Amino acid sequence: MAHTIYDDGIWQRIIEKHNLKEIAIKLDVYQNPQKAKEMLNIFKHGLGYGKLSEIEKDFCTQLISIEFVEQDLLEMLVVTGSMHYSVGAGNYVEASMHLILEDFESSFEDFLYECKKRGKKIDNIKFSEAYEIFLYVIKLKIKYQVPYTKLFVRKLISLTPEGFKKENSLEVKEYFLEHNPKMLPEIQGELIL
Repeated sequence: MAHTIYDDGIWQRIIEKHNLKEIAIKLDVYQNPQKAKEMLNIFKHGLGYGKLSEIEKDFCTQLISIEFVEQDLLEMLVVTGSMHYSVGAGNYVEASMHLILEDFESSFEDFLYECKKRGKKIDNIKFSEAYEIFLYVIKLKIKYQVPYTKLFVRKLISLTPEGFKKENSLEVKEYFLEHNPKMLPEIQGELIL
């Protein structure tokens, strides 16, 4: 089953990411994502006229955008890129890939923020901890775990000081050998061994 922004472990992080914590608390939905989902369902039928307050309608308008950006955008980009690839429309494929990479960069920024929230520093975090946090951040995009993991490893290795690249690559390799050997061939090209 696919995750949604309303799932436990996702809702509050997404609300905070989009600077809606204060309004969510005011509407009593910060701890109750199902109430927010019900409110959105009311909004989708007649824009909530006569049933929702102005603040609730504004919140729902923002939720619609958040659902699209956080849940649906990546899937749409992949499908669009794949369709255009099949007919040889290279410019559209390139544009889709560019937007997918921007989405990954946004996820990486979310990862850095989550590390900071947890009191972890990127320059001395163990790969196993970093990857766990990254998987938490991309929970809505877990269908794309393989390519996002590949990009994640590439990004981490690129941020590693030159003298530690081999050591960090070895740590990554050992992690996947132990926890997910099927991922190793996917990320092998990103490692410096």
